Amino acid sequence: MKKTTSLFIKVLFVFSLIFPLMGQNSHGECIKVGTDLGMDLSCVTFSGNFFSLSFDFFNNPDDPTGVFWKLDDSKIQNAVSEPGCVVVNPDLSVLITCSELSGTHYDFTLVSSDLANFLWRVDNATVGVKSGSSLFTQRCGGCHTGNGMGSGSVGDRTGRTAQQIQNAIQNVSSMNQAVGDLTFPEIQAIADALKP
Repeated sequence: MKKTTSLFIKVLFVFSLIFPLMGQNSHGECIKVGTDLGMDLSCVTFSGNFFSLSFDFFNNPDDPTGVFWKLDDSKIQNAVSEPGCVVVNPDLSVLITCSELSGTHYDFTLVSSDLANFLWRVDNATVGVKSGSSLFTQRCGGCHTGNGMGSGSVGDRTGRTAQQIQNAIQNVSSMNQAVGDLTFPEIQAIADALKP
């Protein structure tokens, strides 16, 4: 494990020297998972350094029951710190707190599997599903409606963005008391469910 960790650190260090500094701003939004199941992470931090990385879905013939992603080492670039930056832990596990695929939000942990081949495996015990429609119905639908959900009379919230919802929660005391514990990924899931 120590040898593969050193390899990973060396690869990231080399890429930090080769590629110019650049930043992409995700503003803490969910990671979009493409139809090919690829994930682009615009900000990843490891050992105090910031990178943008891409993971490609990988069918691992050595473990056909697992769900794997392979780091595309040709797309490693330096990045700057930004809200929602994904952390690579010292054991090289990666906590994905919000990913979005076809309107459904997931959280999970990727654990290093085969670093010589840049493979990470999903830890199935950590997978969680965050349905924006169920969150809206349970947490917001008593006061609001939106996209045919909810029964409240305060107003239709169809089309509200995550930022608009977050601002309302912060600035309207009754909302702050009722739903102030929602995380940004949960708010993003609600906003996705409210898209017209």
